[in-house]
Amino acid sequence: MKILTMSILLVGTLFAAQAAYADSNNKQWKLPRDILTTSNQISFNQGANDVWYFMESSSLVHNPATYQLLPKYSASCPGSGNLDGLACWWDTFDPTNPNAALPHVGINFNSHDVDDPGRGIWPSHTMLLHPYNTRLGIIAWRSPEALKVNITGVINSLYATLPCGDGVSWSIEQGTNVLASGDTSQASSQAAFSIKKLDVKGGEAIYFIADPKATDLCDSTEVSFTITK
Repeated sequence: MKILTMSILLVGTLFAAQAAYADSNNKQWKLPRDILTTSNQISFNQGANDVWYFMESSSLVHNPATYQLLPKYSASCPGSGNLDGLACWWDTFDPTNPNAALPHVGINFNSHDVDDPGRGIWPSHTMLLHPYNTRLGIIAWRSPEALKVNITGVINSLYATLPCGDGVSWSIEQGTNVLASGDTSQASSQAAFSIKKLDVKGGEAIYFIADPKATDLCDSTEVSFTITK
């Protein structure tokens, strides 16, 4: 299975995922740390002053005007056999696959690895991003104020040997400007990325995007991001 905006203003209702370190006085925002320091009962609150958003697109077109929040949160992810501590933000059950609630952003709150029947071994305290065949999977960071930031991160397929599927095409985007990109099906692709001294406006978003390519099969993608001002 596969798992990896918001323009300055999102059209429609915007619900923010509660996260630690959202205050602009902080110098660093980090996933999965910011989610792990809350509980697995994260809610979506209208107008909350937070920075991380878990989203999807209405198609495979990279256009922030079409991005929207993932509408559902489950403390036990339905796409992971409802195992304790495996939570996710998700949208739709795939009728062709009982283990697929996609797109979704998931997190393992457990301090131990979990054997997830839908994905194999899910490492402790990690986040997964998974697109759908017809929709992008997106994590967005919204800047609390005008800043100059450094962004680093790691993006890896949960299936390092790709026993199935074709991996994801991932990109880091500011609006529609691609800041970094890669492909988890390519052993030579750069799993780690670094973006230096990026100017962002207050309320502007940076998007971490997973594209399913030809199929979303086996697209569970482990993600970790750090943004430092």
